[in-house]
Amino acid sequence: MTAASGTEFDRATAVTPLADGASAVVVASEEAVRRYGLTPRARVVTGASAGVSPHVMGIGPVPATEKALARAGWGVGDLDAVGLVAALHAGRVSVPEVVEAAIARTEAVDPLLNAVAFRAFDRARVEAREPRDGFFAGVPTFVKDNVDVAGMPTQQGSDAFVARPARADGDFARMYLDTGLVPLGKSQLSEFGFSAAAEHVRIGPVRSPWHRDHSAGASSAGS
Repeated sequence: MTAASGTEFDRATAVTPLADGASAVVVASEEAVRRYGLTPRARVVTGASAGVSPHVMGIGPVPATEKALARAGWGVGDLDAVGLVAALHAGRVSVPEVVEAAIARTEAVDPLLNAVAFRAFDRARVEAREPRDGFFAGVPTFVKDNVDVAGMPTQQGSDAFVARPARADGDFARMYLDTGLVPLGKSQLSEFGFSAAAEHVRIGPVRSPWHRDHSAGASSAGS
């Protein structure tokens, strides 16, 4: 795969041949991938001839194409929640695979971002085996760390105390997780949500995934 000229994020491209005469045009330079932990964005041209309009692919309709896209760096981590639901319903991926992919992505990028306040990965793996019902059944998520989730501490972004695991879900968490989402843990916030910038005294700021020299900003920075 060879890179062409262009800006770091939007125009740097590389072309990888796929099955059935298609090509994957990967949008995002190797430098962007290396520095920010991004997965290359991909478009698939469905014909070999010039002038064929590309369409954005998530999980491709042809198994051989899916495997080629995975080799090109395109995976389930590039789908939004609705896209993951479609992939799960189609049987192209399993809930444990999706949860494991989300855990792997988190472990890779969080040391650079400080976005996660509490990890509940083992719990998520167990829940992935028999996810609760709901439209988003099996889709991984994080919950802001000012919301009680049973079994997880609610630290409120502060070192002023040590929180005990919550005994029960709070009202928001109960309704949110009733949609079938699988919680991977808690996301970081500014101390007690009082500030518009989550810059933790001990761990440092929550950084923007698009530019790590910048703070993510807002009390919900970890989200």
